[in-house]
Amino acid sequence: VSLEELKDYNLVSYRKESFASTLLEGLFRRVGLSPRQSFNDEISAAAFVVSESDTVAIMLETLDDIKTRGFVGIPISDIQTPFHTIYMAYKEKAFRSCVTDQLIEFARNFAKFPSGKIGDLRDYYRREQIECGTFE
Repeated sequence: VSLEELKDYNLVSYRKESFASTLLEGLFRRVGLSPRQSFNDEISAAAFVVSESDTVAIMLETLDDIKTRGFVGIPISDIQTPFHTIYMAYKEKAFRSCVTDQLIEFARNFAKFPSGKIGDLRDYYRREQIECGTFE
């Protein structure tokens, strides 16, 4: 389904306090959608949709393993995948294992903001000498 096809539905999405709202706001503006701000997270969105049968939630796809009667996830064709922005935080002066250092280095080399696209992990392994083994 496209965002354009959702214009006639009762739409809800993230509250302004949620970072996901910032990510989706431009998409909504582009097609003239104004979903009601109704939830902060995907679990709340699923509960909202199940309780309000005439409502469609526009949300990130994070509930792959949820099997709830009345809740069905349908991809939006206008949105490229991967779409999620993922942050990584670590304590600079704390002990880190070499696996942690590899993950930090991988994130520095491959992460691109705000597209959310990352490079192929196999390319990273080919280019870098992994001293602690691989994750494959």
